[in-house]
Amino acid sequence: MPWIIRIEKGIIKDLLLEEEQDVYFPKFNVDGLMRGDYQSRMNAYAIGVGNGFMSPNDVRRLENMDLIPHDLGGDDYYLNGSYNKLQDAGASYGLAQSQQEQSDDEPDENANDASEEDTDDRLLRQKRRKYRK
Repeated sequence: MPWIIRIEKGIIKDLLLEEEQDVYFPKFNVDGLMRGDYQSRMNAYAIGVGNGFMSPNDVRRLENMDLIPHDLGGDDYYLNGSYNKLQDAGASYGLAQSQQEQSDDEPDENANDASEEDTDDRLLRQKRRKYRK
């Protein structure tokens, strides 16, 4: 890396005009030299896409592959696990929470048949709801 930096600085100093030095800058792409083996790259890409800091098209650019069209999700960022878009993160949580609250508000037809465990679970849910509010 030190030699690459020296060469880049030399290009700026010797090949660019003074007014161009604020507009252009040389940068060597050494990623091809440090790419590693196929399995390591694929694992790194999976982590990047799964944790939301790389899109599928980011990976495809690095691998010199054709891009996925934007409308098909090529430039979308996803979360690990369910692969939701980042902009939709938490939406399913809000839906599940509202469904849970609705089911807790509805009367239980089999309340008389409930065992002590069911009663304890129901009381615990009620306490949690009160705590959240």
